[in-house]
Amino acid sequence: MTIFLVSVTLFLPFCLCEGNLVSTPTIDTSFYYHYNDLTTFLNRMTSKFPTLTKLHSIGSSVENRTLWAIQITSNIDKTIPGKPMVKFVGNMHGNEVISKQILIYLIEYLLENYGKNDQVTKIVDSTNLFIMPTMNPDGFERAEVGDCLGLMGRPNANLVDLNRNFPDQFTGQPDKIQPETQAIIDWIENNPFVLSINLHGGSVVASYPFDDSKNHTDGFYSGTPDDKVFKLLATTYSSNHLTMSKGHQCEGDDFKEGITNGAEWYDVPGGMEDYNYLHSNCFEITVELSCCKYPPSSQLSTEWNNNKQSLLAYLEMVHIGIHGFIVDSDNNGIENAIIEVQGIDHNITSSQFGAYWRLLVNGIYNITVHASGYESVTKYGVVVPSGPGISLNFTLLEPALTVQNRSEVNPTVVTNPEESLEKLVQHINNLHDFDHREKTSFIEPPPMKYHKYDDLANFMGDFATRYAHIAKLHVIGKSVLRRDLFVMEISDNPGVNEPGEPKFKYIGNMHGNEVVGREVLISLIQLLCENYGKDELLTLLVNHTSIFIMPTMNPDGFEIATEGDSRGTYGRRNHDHIDLNRNFPDQFETTAMNNHQEPETIAVMKWVKSIPFVLSANLHGGSLVANYPWDNSKSGHTTYSKCPDDDIFIKLCKAYSFAHSTMHIGHPCPGFSSEYFKDGITNGAHWYSVSGGMQDWNYVHTNCFEITIELGCYKYPKATDLPAYWDANKFALLVYMGQVHKGIRGFILDSKTGLGIANANISVKGINHVIRSAKDGDYWRLLVPGSHHITVSHPRYESQTIVVRVTDGPAVFINFSLSYAKQHSWSAHSDFDIQENMESANYQTLHDADEERKKIANLNPSFVTYEPLLVTRKGLALSMLHMSKSMEDHTGHKAHVLLVGGVNGDDPVGSEMLMRFSRHITKGYNHQHPDCVKIIDNVHLHILPTLNIEGISKATLGDCTGDSYTGNKFSSLIENKDQVVEALINQINTHKFHLILNVEGGGLNILIPRNQRENGSQTVITEDDEMFQVLARSFGDFNPKMYDQSSCEGAGVHGILHSAESPLPNHILMDMMYDKYHSYMLCASISCCKYPAANELPNIWMNTMPSFMNFLLKATQGIHGEIVDSNNKPIFTAVLTIDNKLHRFNVSTNGSYFIVLTEGHHTIEASAEGYQSLSKKIFVLKNERREVRFMLKDEKEKLSYHSFNALKLNLTEISKQYSNITQLTKIGLSKEGRDILIFTLGKKDNSKPVPHVLLLGNVYGTDLISRELLLQLIQHLVESYLTDDTVTELLESTVIHIIPTLNPDKGQKMKPDNCMGEADSALFTFPGKSLL
Repeated sequence: MTIFLVSVTLFLPFCLCEGNLVSTPTIDTSFYYHYNDLTTFLNRMTSKFPTLTKLHSIGSSVENRTLWAIQITSNIDKTIPGKPMVKFVGNMHGNEVISKQILIYLIEYLLENYGKNDQVTKIVDSTNLFIMPTMNPDGFERAEVGDCLGLMGRPNANLVDLNRNFPDQFTGQPDKIQPETQAIIDWIENNPFVLSINLHGGSVVASYPFDDSKNHTDGFYSGTPDDKVFKLLATTYSSNHLTMSKGHQCEGDDFKEGITNGAEWYDVPGGMEDYNYLHSNCFEITVELSCCKYPPSSQLSTEWNNNKQSLLAYLEMVHIGIHGFIVDSDNNGIENAIIEVQGIDHNITSSQFGAYWRLLVNGIYNITVHASGYESVTKYGVVVPSGPGISLNFTLLEPALTVQNRSEVNPTVVTNPEESLEKLVQHINNLHDFDHREKTSFIEPPPMKYHKYDDLANFMGDFATRYAHIAKLHVIGKSVLRRDLFVMEISDNPGVNEPGEPKFKYIGNMHGNEVVGREVLISLIQLLCENYGKDELLTLLVNHTSIFIMPTMNPDGFEIATEGDSRGTYGRRNHDHIDLNRNFPDQFETTAMNNHQEPETIAVMKWVKSIPFVLSANLHGGSLVANYPWDNSKSGHTTYSKCPDDDIFIKLCKAYSFAHSTMHIGHPCPGFSSEYFKDGITNGAHWYSVSGGMQDWNYVHTNCFEITIELGCYKYPKATDLPAYWDANKFALLVYMGQVHKGIRGFILDSKTGLGIANANISVKGINHVIRSAKDGDYWRLLVPGSHHITVSHPRYESQTIVVRVTDGPAVFINFSLSYAKQHSWSAHSDFDIQENMESANYQTLHDADEERKKIANLNPSFVTYEPLLVTRKGLALSMLHMSKSMEDHTGHKAHVLLVGGVNGDDPVGSEMLMRFSRHITKGYNHQHPDCVKIIDNVHLHILPTLNIEGISKATLGDCTGDSYTGNKFSSLIENKDQVVEALINQINTHKFHLILNVEGGGLNILIPRNQRENGSQTVITEDDEMFQVLARSFGDFNPKMYDQSSCEGAGVHGILHSAESPLPNHILMDMMYDKYHSYMLCASISCCKYPAANELPNIWMNTMPSFMNFLLKATQGIHGEIVDSNNKPIFTAVLTIDNKLHRFNVSTNGSYFIVLTEGHHTIEASAEGYQSLSKKIFVLKNERREVRFMLKDEKEKLSYHSFNALKLNLTEISKQYSNITQLTKIGLSKEGRDILIFTLGKKDNSKPVPHVLLLGNVYGTDLISRELLLQLIQHLVESYLTDDTVTELLESTVIHIIPTLNPDKGQKMKPDNCMGEADSALFTFPGKSLL
């Protein structure tokens, strides 16, 4: 191999020393920059450093704030070719603010240290840097200092998460691209950025692409083709950070070396770093800078010190790999040239002046450059060092050669691909008929010989080395005796997946003693390699096809086979004595030979499934015939067993047999048998039945069409006969390979993004066989000539059908552009693209659902637990999920909510919806969706998808009314004291659920209590009917069909009803839950049919999911707090009343509570035996919890009677102490000269009229108890003012006049325990009467 040694033209030291620092102004890290501050700062920097900076407006935010980016480089006004562009973007999430600040500090640091610090100076001189401190200025202005974990300010002003708003390779285009996102997209696509970083907060880790995967499962590693480069970039940042590389800086984090693959951490569809990589030349990583998203400003200095060297070291990484210029023969730059790196399936393009930069880790690479109108150039063995990269220039020449004779082809000449493909197929068609083919000659392989295993290994290694530009050696597995299973890949770009180029394979020597296939495939490798660039046919075949050749699948058998064996079996099987062509899984029959797979079989199966092969042949010996599927039949007898693609298989077999010198004659072995095969072909099972054959397995389990070719009557002929076999087969081998270019081909594309769609189904009308598109959306479908209706479908997209006319020429190139299906567009936007939730084929079994609940809990241990409740005698498990942020916190501060389904057993649709919701809420919480976070953080959510686990198996699919149901309904379970009822009651007693939602089918309605009129009452309305109505509307208002009387034909019941007033069966559990536990239970019917067809489930889910979410958000609406005594000790005997209703709410054992309330004003009274009651007036906001804490004072343990003088003294002291709201006035004298006192309470405000109230006590003199009660009332009112909201409101809106004793003389003479004292009738003649 030739090694190109290229001089290094740029060296940037990667050391992190600062020994040459010169004193510079200190960066002020004492405050946060708001938008106006930032604008002022950037203008100040550009004014101060005009030769180094330029300020750019990239776009505007929703609220019309400018998205500023400052450009920093030397010679700012000059365009210097070859200087790479880098961008740093911060504050994408408005409340993740450290990124904004450290980029501001970086701007100042670079500018103030330019010319003073060597590292800074070299960075600024060699890099064209753009820094955008904030991408989300609107969100920043809404964020709050000290909010470490919250979401306030995270999205933009339209409440859209900008890092979920970019077009995504898997989920497609977002519903609406935000102004900030569009500005960045335009910026990326209009500038040749090479390197980028996106700075965030909330953890301390460097994350690299991809940020999501096609299955959107957290914990799934989704690497890019440049995974090694991205790991190096992330490690560079982490290792230079002062703490990041430790990997566990924040609670719950565990990142090895402080880096992570984005999707493996958690799935982020629509992320910016993936968009950069897929839509430009730019490599971007995402870095989380701090555990707290918006820490106090005192932390800014620490964060700047933590990140400063990381930022500088990362900037230097733009120079790794290779860079240079692509020019023509006149030294003019070639823009948009394609730079390919062999083995890395990601290309970049040259920019203005032909400049390019290709980031690479150290290693040896083959680099190819293509440009339209120029010959491609490849440089082999390019050595890329660690650290700073190398300069590597390419000069491309215009084509100077017109191809006329195949013997004079230059393989680097690039002609029009369609024209050259047409020429290839023309050559193939001209060779199709052995008797009339065009004359041609090749550089032939040397005299043939048999290659034992070591000879084969040496041959394969030698050719892979000698022809590395077109050949690559693979080892796909090992035989039983650990011999390598070699495969040679031959292509113009070996090791590189070229979208649109079909994959072909030959496999030989499956039966170890059938050896001709092994040797002709070795000769075929030699023929293709040695004639590439010399013969037009072979050059075109290699250029347009990815060819994989496996000379032997059974090296162990070959080693013991005997030369000269014509009809024997010694060596036929592998070392375990298994016939490998009976060892594949079979669609019709499992036998002792294929009930387990051998190492060789497993290796081939894995290999074939990893590559989208289109066409294949399996070479055997013992006859002379081309054999096509099926090889077996349902009966297992010898009979014609036609596969769906019988026509094309016949055509493929004829392509081989007619190009063969004698096969097409049809008399294969006259010396051995009288067999006759018309045209030299046969249906496999019509010849003899084979179970476990490889060709059938290929067709059933992959896209690959494979035939089996018997190459001759002698299985192991003498070596001297091998040239004859080669001559007979070489053209047939080439012609058969050429058939891979027949039929139709193209790409399945997303109509919005233009990206390829993998795993789309390509079906042909009248042919019951589907093939699927490859990872780039490319597909190939072999078809016979004629008109065909081609339909392309994908679960996420609308299907498309096109009529195509196929000829015997090159495959018709036709692209399909699919629009996102409504369901899956909704799924991507509203359901985190959870594909299981769009399942429309089957219902989950009880076992599968239980196993999935375990899996959900295992994957999310921080907020989900799996709770087994019981196992029935039949082995059925009753289980539920419990979700909450602080699982160990079972205080009364949070609502406990139960979602239950399958109560009656006849409506599995409820169970299915609750499993889908379980996936939704967990995925949403992991994605930090605000509503999901709010629910999990503030609610103990219990999901019991199926209660009636025995009954549900007796439901009948399609039974919409339950009439066919034969199991027990819930009422029967109660009567029978079934164990599931006991398990449910145990959970109710344990958790004391605030809300219960029973999810069922059979209508579109919501039932609320009561089920029956209470004790002969004329009403079915509870005192909490308003709360029930609010909860019911929170669910019903978000289902568009809930109130539509036409939604369910014949159901007749829609909307919200009291259960007793509905014609539906009563739900006795609702009343019991309300009366015994004061739990608000509702029954929601979410489907017209109790057991609808599975294909209806996605639409039901789409209509129901928003209802679930809004119902649960209502569980966060109300009050919470605790009730304590004056020593702050909880009062667990306390109760609360709401708005003077009859029901009293108990508190938990630690005095805490939560109560769900309607929006608006409420009066809450807390009371407990031995304590003074306390009331508070509060206002509840929509879907918000309000904390209300009560501290109750002790009641006086003992009251005593007061003498008149003591009473007067008490009133005087109270009036002095509470002079702002009290006044003590003498209004007269008694007969014996005692003062008649009136005590006035009320806020002293004469600006508006208020009512006055007069309370009189001790009128007759004998009733001392009234005097004492009024004294206590005065004491209570003054002490409760400003602590008890009811008392406060009373005193601020009313004047209360209290005369504790109107007859002090008689009262003075009374003694305690005198219950029947005589009244003083003289009272009404004394002068004080006039006072009243």
